[in-house]
Amino acid sequence: MLKYLVYGVVAVIVLVVGGRCLLASSANQAGVEHADQGEYESAAEEFTRAIALEDSTSTFYSNRAWTYRKTGKYRQAVLDYDKAIELDPEDADSYSARGLTHYDLGDPWRAITDFEKAIDLEPGIATYYGNRALAYRDTEDYDQAIEDYTKGIDLEPDDASFHLGRALVYVEIKNYQGAQADLDRAAELDPENATIRDYTEIVSQLARDEAASVFVNSGIANLEQGNHVDAALDFEQAIEVDPENADLYGSRAVAYLLIDEHRWAIEDLDRAIKLDPQEPTYYSSRAIAYAFLGDHEKAVVDWTRAIRLDTHNANLYDGRGVSHVFLDEYGKAIQDFEKVLELAPNHPRLAAIEEVLEKLSERE
Repeated sequence: MLKYLVYGVVAVIVLVVGGRCLLASSANQAGVEHADQGEYESAAEEFTRAIALEDSTSTFYSNRAWTYRKTGKYRQAVLDYDKAIELDPEDADSYSARGLTHYDLGDPWRAITDFEKAIDLEPGIATYYGNRALAYRDTEDYDQAIEDYTKGIDLEPDDASFHLGRALVYVEIKNYQGAQADLDRAAELDPENATIRDYTEIVSQLARDEAASVFVNSGIANLEQGNHVDAALDFEQAIEVDPENADLYGSRAVAYLLIDEHRWAIEDLDRAIKLDPQEPTYYSSRAIAYAFLGDHEKAVVDWTRAIRLDTHNANLYDGRGVSHVFLDEYGKAIQDFEKVLELAPNHPRLAAIEEVLEKLSERE
């Protein structure tokens, strides 16, 4: 009789436990469905219910951790991944996911440790190498990052994300040729990806800037040494490399001004302004060129445009004041020179400006 009673109790226990497991699985499935719909808070509630019914299943914790991460609850996510790993220490995905969460928390070193464990457990999963590469990039260990992206490419050669990731590391070390090659391959694999297109344009510009910088540096050095013709030639070569760079036209214009080629300077400044109409120095440089050519009306127009963009620059008022003097607009000249003294009481031309103001006041 006792034996049958014991069997009966065991049967009840099995039914209860089995029922709780079924309820837990049902709650977990409901959580998955909520998560698929982007309803992360509701998903987390269902996973919590599943854990309350069955707290020894690692998947329930890792699922809830995933929803916590999606809602920015990174610390709670780490704790749930900790529990999932405690219950199933051979689950590579939990290590990788916890690594990503450490990365979200700004700790790439702990992330790397978790990614390494995931790779030890599942060395054939390309994503783990990509994740670790991302963390290595943040620690500026670019060689390791490149190595991991390369491994990812070996495992998943048709995944554009690994080529894009390696391209961005190449950019960090200024290997623009390598970056361009990877971006070209990424674009072949994912031609509709706007991010790849954007980075391709950026890298192309960086490559042009680097190529042009050799000539720019030489041009600046020649300007400083008084070799103005050589400087103009340097900037010309830079423009050939990067013809859409407004600064290069502005720099060559300066060289032209210094060798009295004022009309050439104006042509370059016209181009610079077309490319970048918000840069005040292009207008002030063109104003100087017009002034040397005796066209002070156009000079005043450009000085005024420059002032609108840089209202606290005393030199701009000084230049416009000089042009007003040449146009016999003494009242306007006085206003500009007084503005110079207001903005820069110790202006290098202080004595000259005060003398001009005195003479202009007499005429007025």
